[in-house]
This record gives sequence, structure tokens and C-alpha cells, in this order.
Amino acid sequence: MSRHYILIALIGLIVGWSGSMLWRNIALLSLPVKVQPYKVSLGEVVEGEIASFTVQIVNGTDHPLKLVRVNPSSCGCLVEHRKLPEAIPPHSKVPVVLGLKAENLPDRFREHLTFILTDSSGATFNPTVVLTGKVVRELVVNPAYLDFGTVVLGG
Repeated sequence: MSRHYILIALIGLIVGWSGSMLWRNIALLSLPVKVQPYKVSLGEVVEGEIASFTVQIVNGTDHPLKLVRVNPSSCGCLVEHRKLPEAIPPHSKVPVVLGLKAENLPDRFREHLTFILTDSSGATFNPTVVLTGKVVRELVVNPAYLDFGTVVLGG
């Protein structure tokens, strides 16, 4: 009898989780201003190097938008590869090329970048992209070599 309750509870968890993911994706599709893709996997990045990526800012409104700034959630490691667009025309997509410098990041990172955009009426939009990846650290050995002198084999 108790196995049935466990099975019903498990099915309820799965249905509830998948339902919430469905509503989240529907909500993302209906936003007037968004970043595509909203998740970017940078894969493995060597520490100290810059991982480049491109996202598109989608303006689904009837007004041009001004890109005020881009805020990283914690690292301060954002690099602009090209000048950020000053205006995003109505009903358009504008590519933005950025980079993330793999310094002061944990081995596995999840960084959020929030784009701050405003229109002429003062309305503010804050679409976000999530960056994930793994920092590969170089192994430094000091000294670079060891001198064992003369080694006698078998002796």
C-alpha cells in the first residue's frame, strides 16, 4: 500500500516540475524585450583567457530602446569585444558580442549578465542571460626541473 503512495508522490513531483518549466518557457516567449539565447554554455575556458560569445537583444516593442549598461552578477570579468549598440530599433534583433575573462571564477561557474535597457518613456527592461562553464587551471611546477645528479641503476 505505501508503495502506491510513493509512486503517486513521485509522479506528482515530475508533473509539477515539468509543468513549471513549461510555464517558464512560455513566459520567456511572451516577453517584449529579451536576450536570445537566454542560456550560453562556454564549455571549458583556460584560466586567464577570454571566452567570446554572441547574444541577440530582441526588441518586440513599438519604441527604440537604449542600452544603458550590462551588469555581471558577481565577477566583474565582462569584456566588450565590439562597441555596444546605443539603440535597438523597434521589432528588431541586434547582435551583441561579449567576452568573459576566466579570472577569479570558481572551477564551475554560473554567471548572470543583466542588460539594462530603457525606452523614451522611461520604462526599464532587464533581460538576463546565464553563462555557464568550467575553468581549466594550468598546473605550475616550481622548480621546472629537478637534478638528481648521477643515478646508479641496480646498485
